[in-house]
Amino acid sequence: MSEIYSDDFIMSPKVDFVFKELMSNPKVRKGFLSAVLNIKDTDIKETILENTNLRVRHEDEKLSILDVRVLMNNNTEIDIEIQLAYYGTWSERSAFYLSKMLAEQEGINRIYSNIKKCIGTGQTHE
Repeated sequence: MSEIYSDDFIMSPKVDFVFKELMSNPKVRKGFLSAVLNIKDTDIKETILENTNLRVRHEDEKLSILDVRVLMNNNTEIDIEIQLAYYGTWSERSAFYLSKMLAEQEGINRIYSNIKKCIGTGQTHE
């Protein structure tokens, strides 16, 4: 196997920083989302990177930082996380991130139909 594809290669897309850098490229992001969501890339007009820091309301609340947060043309927000090691409470963490993404929208005239669809990761390796 070539040096470029070895597991310890310094620029592996499995490294958080590298993954985030790859997702900063609109063409790569569009192709990745197309593959993961199983939709045609032509169904994605544009994606916009959003702030990855989720709002903290209380001083003792844990800061949550998403790996990549994308806003699609249809106003759907997507949380893209990369998790290589086993994380026993991954499903709970994913649900927490998703709930915070939804809760941040509460100020939208308090009309539930104004809430954007959110897609979060929730797969675990159990």
